[in-house]
Amino acid sequence: APNLLNRIGKLQLLFSKFDESIQSFRRVLKIDVKNQDAREGLKQVHQKFLMQLDNAVKKHDYEDAAKAFEKAFSIVKNPKLPQRGIDLNRMLKNETRVNQLEKIYKQMSEKESIQKVQEKISLAEEAEKKGNFKAAVGYYEQAIRIRPKHEIMVKMSDFCQRINRPELAEKVSKWFNQYLENEKRKASLE
Repeated sequence: APNLLNRIGKLQLLFSKFDESIQSFRRVLKIDVKNQDAREGLKQVHQKFLMQLDNAVKKHDYEDAAKAFEKAFSIVKNPKLPQRGIDLNRMLKNETRVNQLEKIYKQMSEKESIQKVQEKISLAEEAEKKGNFKAAVGYYEQAIRIRPKHEIMVKMSDFCQRINRPELAEKVSKWFNQYLENEKRKASLE
């Protein structure tokens, strides 16, 4: 059944029956979550909607652009895409959708920053295991810059204690507090 549905989806895509092709490819993915043909088909439909969005914007047809955005966004929740929807809906004076998309964008950005921080902390821990303490400090600093949270600073401070460098822990704490102060100052100027 998945092969047949994929072929149907491809034909629907070929004949610009995008909504139908989405349904066909999604049916395949319900059967086989990892099916590459269905994933590729959805990616192609997504690209078609993005092209429609761009073409509608060039023609100043913001209503059609917003429709194409919604369809593209329903396929792939790309973290960069909500900003386009926010801009379009602002032009259309659709504040309800603007607020929804801003909330989605904030959630997606938050999730992305958490993932990046986890990557940096993992790299720091790996560097520590290898005895590369300078690199570990650098990764912790990068994590803090991405997401200046107390718990990350505590991890870095604990690391400094583990490597028997309490003076570095104190220096890190001062740096962290100064960093937060500078960020607050920047935010108040904006």
